[in-house]
Amino acid sequence: MEIQVCFKCESKLPDRAIYCPNCAVQVRCKNCLDVLEQDAKACVICGTLTGEGGEHKTTNGVASSSVAPNTIEFRETHKSRSLRATFTDEVGKDLNKTVNLLLSSRIRINNNLPQFSEEVGADEQKQLLATTGIIETPDEDIGTVIDSTISDGVQQPPEKKDTDRLSKIFRLEGTQLKLIDPRLKANSKVDFARRLSILFLYAHALNGKTRVPRSDLNNVLNQCSVYDSNARKWISNTPHLLVDNDLLELSVLGRERAIEILDEIVNPDLPNSWELGTTSRKRNGRRGSAEDKTTEGAKSNSKKSSKKSKTTSSRKLGPTQLLDDLITQGFFNEKRILNDIIKHSSSSLAYHYKPNQLSPILTRFVRDKKLKREKNSDGQYEYFT
Repeated sequence: MEIQVCFKCESKLPDRAIYCPNCAVQVRCKNCLDVLEQDAKACVICGTLTGEGGEHKTTNGVASSSVAPNTIEFRETHKSRSLRATFTDEVGKDLNKTVNLLLSSRIRINNNLPQFSEEVGADEQKQLLATTGIIETPDEDIGTVIDSTISDGVQQPPEKKDTDRLSKIFRLEGTQLKLIDPRLKANSKVDFARRLSILFLYAHALNGKTRVPRSDLNNVLNQCSVYDSNARKWISNTPHLLVDNDLLELSVLGRERAIEILDEIVNPDLPNSWELGTTSRKRNGRRGSAEDKTTEGAKSNSKKSSKKSKTTSSRKLGPTQLLDDLITQGFFNEKRILNDIIKHSSSSLAYHYKPNQLSPILTRFVRDKKLKREKNSDGQYEYFT
């Protein structure tokens, strides 16, 4: 709303006027610069009392407010980061570079993130944030500043122990993550490729890079000689990954699976059944001689003959049916860890399943609400009904 004359003395007013040059009555609010009502004690727009308000300066002869607020808000998909900042017109021109840094994940959102990215120096990060008004001084720690500045509405990253575990599995070489510890507790080549894919994407996600080019994943699988038709089919169809053209991202199920894999890796009771560079599962004992193999072949033929005489009722239960039966029998009326389930199945039911065979099914049962789970004081999952 523009005014041409003073509402008290009717003198002509310049466009930039806050006070009448003739009678000195205030005609505009000092804070928002809106026109005041006649004899008003406060601005009807912002509520600032007449005679009070922020400092002003002129641009091209027109009054402007130094406190004119602008708001920018940044969000991402599941369990990722958000930014909400308020700034003035004066610093708006400097904000663009900082926002680009946030979007490209070249600065850290939390001190708990692994130190994988070093493209932008800490001094430059601090100076940019200070310039835009997000922080008052470039001397503050970059991670602490961002944590305190955008804590409202931010979904915090996974706990620090996951980043510590991943730093022992991967190492940054240039701009690529390289596998340095292949002991992923896999039970086969196919399982190894899946575990490596999930952990590779999880490491990137904790570093703020939630979407990764498929070519980057293909490279690390090729370096381990596990990229084949099985891996390609799994990447395209698994519910653990979200595929968007050439970009890959972990789904919520994928993040849960990544945490389970990390738990299994540090569990000393779980064997590393398949080693990188082998074509079969790891077996205990020395390789057999030709005579041993002949004897084993005879025993195998004998077993096959005896199996033919058995009825179909003696067929072994699969792991899914086994766990279903244990639920029906009330086994999970008490809290059970994975080792309890394995020992009971082996000693009482003569079913010798490995942890890697039961763990994914237990996870699915929890998701389908057949079972519940929670971590005990030792950090192990306990399953119950």
